[in-house]
Amino acid sequence: MINRLQQKGKFGLLSILILFHCLLSFSVVTAQENELSKDTDAKPDVERPTELTRQIESTRGRLVYLMSTEQRKELLLVQLLNQLTNSEDLEDSDEKTQLEAQIKSLRDEITVTREEFDTTLTGGIEQIKLESDVDEAYNWRNDLEEIMKPIFRTMKGVTEKPREIERLRSKINFLGRDIELSKSALAFINQLEGEQLSDIFLLRISTAKEAWYSRLYSLEEEHKIVEFQLQTRLDESSNFFNNFGGTLKEFASGRGLSIAIAIFAFWSVWMMFAYARKAYRYVLARRKLEFKSGLTSRVLYYVYQILAGTVAFVAMILVFYVNGDWIMLGVSMLILASVLFSIKNVLPKFIVESKLLLNVGPVREGERIFYQGIPWKVDKIRIYTELFNPLLSGGRIRVQLNELVDMNSRPYSKFEDWFPCREGDMLLMPEGRLVKVELQTPDFVKLNYTGGATTTVRTIDFLSMSFTNLSEESFRVSSFFGIDYSLQNKSTSKVPAVFREEIQNILESQNYGKYLKVLRVELHEAAGSSLTYKIIADFHGIAARYHNIIARELQSAAIEVCNNHGWLIPFEQLTINQASIAEIES
Repeated sequence: MINRLQQKGKFGLLSILILFHCLLSFSVVTAQENELSKDTDAKPDVERPTELTRQIESTRGRLVYLMSTEQRKELLLVQLLNQLTNSEDLEDSDEKTQLEAQIKSLRDEITVTREEFDTTLTGGIEQIKLESDVDEAYNWRNDLEEIMKPIFRTMKGVTEKPREIERLRSKINFLGRDIELSKSALAFINQLEGEQLSDIFLLRISTAKEAWYSRLYSLEEEHKIVEFQLQTRLDESSNFFNNFGGTLKEFASGRGLSIAIAIFAFWSVWMMFAYARKAYRYVLARRKLEFKSGLTSRVLYYVYQILAGTVAFVAMILVFYVNGDWIMLGVSMLILASVLFSIKNVLPKFIVESKLLLNVGPVREGERIFYQGIPWKVDKIRIYTELFNPLLSGGRIRVQLNELVDMNSRPYSKFEDWFPCREGDMLLMPEGRLVKVELQTPDFVKLNYTGGATTTVRTIDFLSMSFTNLSEESFRVSSFFGIDYSLQNKSTSKVPAVFREEIQNILESQNYGKYLKVLRVELHEAAGSSLTYKIIADFHGIAARYHNIIARELQSAAIEVCNNHGWLIPFEQLTINQASIAEIES
């Protein structure tokens, strides 16, 4: 209890001293205001003050008001604190809570009043604002340097000097602006000084002036340093080409050599694994062991490839670690992290493609697949899968693995054709014209018409055309011929035999006759005015280019046989045959 009374006594004495000091200051300020008003009344003939003078007088009045307000609130705060101390004996907690809230609110008002006084004293220029501008402009560099200190600087080393020069120029602009604002603040403060101000007021002004002078001096010194740094950077840039050889030599003997050794280490380890795999296959070949490409072998192959890549990458990392090149070590780890992160994003697609690589997906090696409308054999499934068509020139293409994801292959029969024709084959088109296949590729088919004209067709369009390939095995030429009914008695025996024998002799006398396989002459029908025979000639496919000539020769040979034996040819039939021949020749 005695201690509590002693504390209350000390607090009360302190409150009385603060109250006495506030009253004394308030009386001095009031006296100064009265003296200023008397001086104004005593000099009615003085010239009207200028705008600047009126602004300074207004600012002085505002400062005096803010100081007196601050002092009154400090006095009220002391009273409330004293009342709060005495309220410890009270039982009403609500009253104590209200006092604490009033004290907090009053302290905030005093802080605001002081800040307003400082702002008014400098003409609205705040020292905190200057500092916040600099921090706001350059804090991002500190953050980035904390995140990726050496790596970030190295990756952007090419633009390091231009960025440094631009940063120094920006900083010079900021410092120049701050210097001008500081000078404006000091000029405004100097205009507020006067002989008729109280000691407390002058003390506040003097303290603010010293702070702003110190601030101005620091800014000017920093401005000189930054200008010197900028000039140094500009001189270095002008001597860049003179020092380029030395810089290149330094890089080659330092980090460049480290990178070269790391690449060599990666390549050496990778080639070591590659030669080990080749040696294994060589041993199998020497022992005449068959290497079957099954699921197990494919899994082992890709595991082996992943192991080789991992060991090679570790060898490269160890080179950087041993040389103490932390920059390249960090870059390598960043690349590894990027690869792992990208694998995570494409994992579902990676699983599907892995099935294809393991030859257990919808497309498998050695099977038949249609790609862009053309049949292909799946030769080797890799990242770039090889498709092969033996009947096309340039019939081996590479396809990205992701293009095969939505396709399906199937086993094929050895009797299936990979293309409806070969280069050099003779094709009979629907209009009756013969064309020769000059060239066929995965993109175009070049056709040569009899007579020398050529045309080029897209391969996929060519496959949709209707034609007959005469060069496969053999082809047949048929022709109809009629004789008079006067030969009816021997029309089923002697006439067909004579026709077959003599027509065959005529055909064999031609340069394509050696390709004749079978010749038959059969009674086709007993027409209204003639007995019609069908002449059937089968030739080897090599004689396909004579197809139309053979068709005409059959008619010519039949007429020659009739002339040799004096057989009559009905007029109507002859006319029809001539029309048919004319159509063929056209």
